[in-house]
Formats: sequence, structure tokens, C-alpha cells
Amino acid sequence: MSAPAEAATTAPAKEQNVTRWVDDQGQTHFTDRPPAAAEGAATTMTVDPDRNVVPAPPTPHFVPAEPIRRKPSKGSHRATRAAEKKAQRCTRDNEQLRRLHSRMLAGYTARQYNSLMRRKRNLERKAATDCH
Repeated sequence: MSAPAEAATTAPAKEQNVTRWVDDQGQTHFTDRPPAAAEGAATTMTVDPDRNVVPAPPTPHFVPAEPIRRKPSKGSHRATRAAEKKAQRCTRDNEQLRRLHSRMLAGYTARQYNSLMRRKRNLERKAATDCH
């Protein structure tokens, strides 16, 4: 902020005298009382807060942008499809295990035992892979 504008914004609501003066190093200063050494080099001006202050522009109303809606990527669609197929395989494996268990409860011969147990182990492995 420039020094005159700063002096104007810090001014009280009524008119005020502001003195501008330059020191020995060439620095410009603004103050309400000039130093005694700068009597001849000081310039006094009157600041009226109703006339000498530029009002700030109105703040624009912030409206957030609409979120970008993106199509699901092919990778996520593939993952969804793969999960659905895995769930279908799990359901199928569990149904086959249920039917095999019912068949085994109904009774079997000694000759059928090895075949039924092998099939049961294979279905349990498949179910463990597809259902977890």
C-alpha cells in the first residue's frame, strides 16, 4: 500500500492534516506531526475520509464450480465385472457343495467314497478361492 493511501485509511472519520516530508537519505515520510528538523521541506495536506478514500470494489459472490462427472474407467468396469463373476462362481461352488453333501448323507458305497471325497476336496478348494 502506498504511503498516502495508508495515511488516508488510518485517518479518523473527520478531516485530518497529514504532513509529507523527505529525510536526509531521500526517504519520503507521512505523519500527523512533522519533525522539527524538516520544517522547510515539509508539505501539509488535508485528508477528508469521505472524499480522499477510494472505496474497495464489491466482493464478487463466490459460486463453486460443478464437480466434473467422469465416466468410470474401463479398468474399474472390468474390476466390477470380475467381482460379479467371482461372486457367481462362489454361489455356484457353494450350491454344488451343498448338493454333494446331501448326496453323501443319502449314503454311498465303499467304491463311491474315494470319488465323492475327491470331488468334495476340489469343490472346497474352488470355493475357498472364489469366496475369499
